[in-house]
Formats: sequence, structure tokens, C-alpha cells
Amino acid sequence: GPEAAGTTDATQAPADPEPQPANEDMRVGSIEWSVERNQAAVWLRNNARNDGILATNQVEQSMIPAVVRLRTYLSGLEYQAMYGSRSMTGEVPVRDAYSRSLTEGLTPESVSALCSAGVDWLWVEGALTGITAPVVFANEGVTVYRLTDSECVQ
Repeated sequence: GPEAAGTTDATQAPADPEPQPANEDMRVGSIEWSVERNQAAVWLRNNARNDGILATNQVEQSMIPAVVRLRTYLSGLEYQAMYGSRSMTGEVPVRDAYSRSLTEGLTPESVSALCSAGVDWLWVEGALTGITAPVVFANEGVTVYRLTDSECVQ
């Protein structure tokens, strides 16, 4: 019989958008998405394992995990109260503080917290000092670090 109204053939579902090799800043809806962010995201998509976890000082950004396709230590901060799990409520401000402090470098406390949460990658925008983890990608806007066992064994 005729298809029910409002249904579509599953084979016609839009494919996951590949990030374009952008040479200019983009807007996705109201969100600014720069060339530098896109380059870092493409690098991570090509190099990080799917089960990797990313920490960033850009905690308000929900585009970073969407484009990179990694779980994050904390992202989309403004959505956490509404959509985050209740069991994590007390952890959000702690993770927020550790994430924002990445621009000032790593402390033994932040390394311990990030490592115990299984964080593999750091995406840092802004002033960079005191991060001894290996730099795996860098451009004018974003530096990506690999949090390795040597950082995590303190």
C-alpha cells in the first residue's frame, strides 16, 4: 500500500557530513567554526582512536565533539544542567575548572583528574604554558597535545 505520510526510506538518510577542507571561517547556525578549528578536528579524526577522550579549555563548544567525533571530558557546558546525567552534577564544576585551567598549563591535580577520567587528547586554544605533554598538532588557533602514560604516571 502507500507509504505512511512522514516516513522516509532509511537508505536516503543523509550521510554524516565530512568536514570540508575549509580555507575560510565558517558559521554553522550561530556557531563560529574557524579554519584552525577545522584543521585540528580533521587531524584528530584521522589520528585518534574512536574510543579516545578529548579535553578542551573551550568548554562551551559543542561543535568540537560533533566534528571531531570523540567523547569529551566536558563540552557543551550550557547544556549539562538540562541534559547531563544527574550522577555527574557535582563533577561538572570540577571538570569546568580543570578544563579552563589548561591555558595556564597542567598541575599535578589536573593531570591526575584528566588521567583518571581516561583523557587521551588536549585541545587548547589561547595562552600555552607549562604543558609538557607532546604536541601532536598545532596551528595559529589550536594546539593538540597527546596525554601519554608518562604524563599520567606521576
